Amino acid sequence: MTGSRVTLVLGGDWTGLYVNGWLAAENHSLSASDVLDALSIRYDVVPVDERWLEDNGSLPQRLDDVETGT
Repeated sequence: MTGSRVTLVLGGDWTGLYVNGWLAAENHSLSASDVLDALSIRYDVVPVDERWLEDNGSLPQRLDDVETGT
């Protein structure tokens, strides 16, 4: 989205996301996927093994080192 202007409008517990002056998403909170979808950015979702993540405490620097869940 080169050259796009993104604006967040915050009001109490409500969030609005405007792209180039037009409402693209709104809700009590916006997830990363809400924002990426509104910006027309392609992305992948990788489910992680939650026990592995809990044991490690954080994600590794390299995506290839992520232990995926089933």
